[in-house]
Amino acid sequence: MKASDFLNAYSGNPKRFADKRYCDGRYGLTVNGFHPLRIETIRNSLYTNEIIDIKDESGQEIATICLVKGQSIDPSQMSDIIYSAYIADIEHEEYGGPHVFKSNYLVVKPGRVKKYHDDYKSSSIVWGGFSHSGDIQLPTACKRDHSSITAVKCSNPKHQHQYHLIALAENQPYAFERYLRYYHCLEYIFEWQLIEKLKSSNSSLDGYTDFLRELNLKSDTERLKLTIKPLLDSIDEPAIAEIYKQLRDPDYIRVAREIFFDYGKEHNPLKDKLDKFELIINTSDFNPSALARNSVGHPDQAYLNFIVYTIYRIRCCIAHTKISEYTPFRGWDSGPG
Repeated sequence: MKASDFLNAYSGNPKRFADKRYCDGRYGLTVNGFHPLRIETIRNSLYTNEIIDIKDESGQEIATICLVKGQSIDPSQMSDIIYSAYIADIEHEEYGGPHVFKSNYLVVKPGRVKKYHDDYKSSSIVWGGFSHSGDIQLPTACKRDHSSITAVKCSNPKHQHQYHLIALAENQPYAFERYLRYYHCLEYIFEWQLIEKLKSSNSSLDGYTDFLRELNLKSDTERLKLTIKPLLDSIDEPAIAEIYKQLRDPDYIRVAREIFFDYGKEHNPLKDKLDKFELIINTSDFNPSALARNSVGHPDQAYLNFIVYTIYRIRCCIAHTKISEYTPFRGWDSGPG
């Protein structure tokens, strides 16, 4: 319900909460500054908490997930957050008495409405496992108990098809299948980047030449480099380093040796440098500079090359069943997670 509809319908109603401020802002209804957004789709059983805080990457609270669908709550017992969802959920004639919620809601905190819409709303399916769009279907997943979730600013999908590709990735309950779906997203981004380049060429012969050259690239790793290179500035190097440092586990480093070296390819940026690879993994010196000192090929591209090689080799191990390819042993992907 819109704030204007609410005020017109209940301006003389003694049950009205007179201390509340209702308005229809640029992004819709707010009640005392709280902005309720209906959650159209959420992973069944993904969360077991009824109230979940959403924080940005600096740890500041920006919103709250209210899993209230099907619950009957007396308005006089509602917090400001739940009350704003209540106003969004009711019909005119329902105001004042206990109400059974028809939907779940995400309620954005006062002063954070624009930030949520600009930075987080379209990617909520990626970082939160829920969507404000009703055309996405998500599966039942293993239960996860969260008191809070960190919202991650993602590049907004360039096209509705990309949004659906992300949803398909999230739709996979098995890790290996999910990885392949995310790889498909990278393939789509590569083609979209080519289309954007063609559109911006303005009939320039040089522009067409670059387009055709990149279109005819036969190497998957070269395509991945072109896809990921524009994103390098936004890659969180410490977070990437933490992922690789997990290879310090003896079981993981054994698998890494087989994937990257024993079954490795000619374009391995650390080819014939297994000792250097293990040295980097086992020290704190895992960063672009360390890779540049120890890589094969252009030092200024070492970080990009290593990330691309990692993504590509894991994809090959999952996608191919060949004698000449490393095959993950049974049990790695035995259940949802």
